[in-house]
Amino acid sequence: MHRFGERLIYCAPLLFVLAGGCSSDELPASAVDGGTVFDSGFGGTQDAVTPGAGTTMVTIPPGATGLGLGGYSPNPAVVAVGSTVMWMNTDSVAHTATSSTGVWDSGVIAPGGSFSRVFSATGTYPYFCTIHGAAAMSGTVVVQ
Repeated sequence: MHRFGERLIYCAPLLFVLAGGCSSDELPASAVDGGTVFDSGFGGTQDAVTPGAGTTMVTIPPGATGLGLGGYSPNPAVVAVGSTVMWMNTDSVAHTATSSTGVWDSGVIAPGGSFSRVFSATGTYPYFCTIHGAAAMSGTVVVQ
């Protein structure tokens, strides 16, 4: 019985999350664009998935560090309002795709992982890799 109780204690946070006890709906909406962030993994990463309709794939290419504007492709990513942008890390090291103006933070995107975000308002959204710096990797999403 003691072992069962230990397992229950260690699993309780996971059960809480899986049961919907933690939701991004409780977070304040962004004053800049009100977009919705989808990240099914911890730390902003996801398993590799195939983008759906209305999704623009931005690839973080192998050797992205130090490529500046070439660290994300396409750059800029031009999308329609309501589109999803999915950043896929095809490099062998971790990166981020983090808003330069504080609108979103992907967290660490592990090699082979991805991060998705819906852009619900027109505008120009600059972003960069917080691990390697804006000079080493930066990009822009243009929402029309």
